[in-house]
Amino acid sequence: MQVVIFIGFIVFAVAFATIIQQRFLKRISVNYIAMAIGAAIALVPQTNSLIESFSSELFMGLIVAPLLFFEGQRTRLYNVLRSWRAIVGLTVIILSWQL
Repeated sequence: MQVVIFIGFIVFAVAFATIIQQRFLKRISVNYIAMAIGAAIALVPQTNSLIESFSSELFMGLIVAPLLFFEGQRTRLYNVLRSWRAIVGLTVIILSWQL
């Protein structure tokens, strides 16, 4: 149940930041507004007990994986083939860090 509340806080913060940016602060990036809202939520002592401690597996599964999937769907194959050497090189470097 605590994970559901945690995800609800994140969804609320992102939706609220998007609404604020589109209606009032068009010159400021929505990312900065979302970080400010996240910091404001973290400063309220009652919400700290509701928010799950940072879990890298949860972050990778809920945030990074969908972002990478949708970005991969929109990337043209030509762009991937054009920069295949850089992609393979970065992959080798990242894999060597994990060893």
